[in-house]
Amino acid sequence: RVVASLLPREQIGRPGLLAVAVDESSGDYLAGAILALRLRGRKKVVCLADEGAELLP
Repeated sequence: RVVASLLPREQIGRPGLLAVAVDESSGDYLAGAILALRLRGRKKVVCLADEGAELLP
């Protein structure tokens, strides 16, 4: 089962963003992935959920 994947920013269509694709049961992994991206200097992360893309501050 794929829990999460990071997509290159050119696949998102919005410069400066990375996407974290997760399923509904991987909330803890999502929180960890967002923290890891922020620690690497990423200020904005896109979460692609079932209800669509959500920009997390």
